[in-house]
Amino acid sequence: DMIGRPFSVKCVAFCLLMTVCFVDAGFGISPRTFFRASGVQGGLIVHVGCGDGRLTAGLRHNQRFLVHGLDTDPQRVDQARSYIRSLGIYGPVAVDAFDGVHLPYVNDSVNLLILQSGANVSSQELVRVLAPNGQAFIAPQAEVHGLQNLAVEAVSNMEGWNRVVKPERTNVDQWTHFLHDASGN
Repeated sequence: DMIGRPFSVKCVAFCLLMTVCFVDAGFGISPRTFFRASGVQGGLIVHVGCGDGRLTAGLRHNQRFLVHGLDTDPQRVDQARSYIRSLGIYGPVAVDAFDGVHLPYVNDSVNLLILQSGANVSSQELVRVLAPNGQAFIAPQAEVHGLQNLAVEAVSNMEGWNRVVKPERTNVDQWTHFLHDASGN
């Protein structure tokens, strides 16, 4: 199939390039590691402390994911935006500055949250934005206040990283519609 082949070759080349970039950048952890450890299949991924945007860009695993990078340094935000634009994926992957304390999301909206440096987030803020069964991966150098109040587990194969999983609510059923049913209550 001549039409599909150039696209396949480009995809393989892009994946190899991204792998080399992660190794060269010294992340020590690849996006694939987060996907394996979490089992997340889609949704919103947030990368706090996105730096130059390389790891943030790599978190766009496929079209089922939207990725949002946050950083407190406007220069790093500009650098990350430039890098992501150079890959042609800005939109499904975006980067913004934030105050380092308040995560700019509605309650229960983030499926995977990766906290690196540059954040001073509280455990309440972390739990507020995570969707039920959502997971937060916390780097050794990240600061999360009140973490001792959560069920934190060390992640194997991720030296020094910890994970928090937001439990499902026990007081709700599986009905997904606004106002529950036709009775409107």
